[in-house]
Amino acid sequence: MHRAFVILASLMPVVGCQVAPEMRRAIPPLPSEGGSLSYRDVVQRARMQATMATEAFYVDQWGEVESAAQGLEETARYLTRTKEIPPSQQAVLALRSENLAKEAQALRLAVQSRDERRTTEVMQRINLLVRELRPE
Repeated sequence: MHRAFVILASLMPVVGCQVAPEMRRAIPPLPSEGGSLSYRDVVQRARMQATMATEAFYVDQWGEVESAAQGLEETARYLTRTKEIPPSQQAVLALRSENLAKEAQALRLAVQSRDERRTTEVMQRINLLVRELRPE
């Protein structure tokens, strides 16, 4: 019995590593012309993309970081088309959206050159920008 437990316990990390990629959250595409998402939903989407980029970076999944950066850039550009924008965000949203899109581009460039320090710095700025977007 003890031996079976030890064998099972030793296999758990291997199984965990195999399952983790499949458990990643899929973020649905942004709506094209037509329907518009709420501001809160798009900010949540940006948070998820920033988090996914950070998690992928920690395990050297550069392609996934780049993909998250590309998605984050699209999300940033979509922000100004959202509905239900909080009054506190209306005056600054265009600038914040533009800054987030620029930082997402900078992240893609840092990732393409595999520059860990620059990637870390850009991701820190992205996380601060996404935090500033939060609805009250």
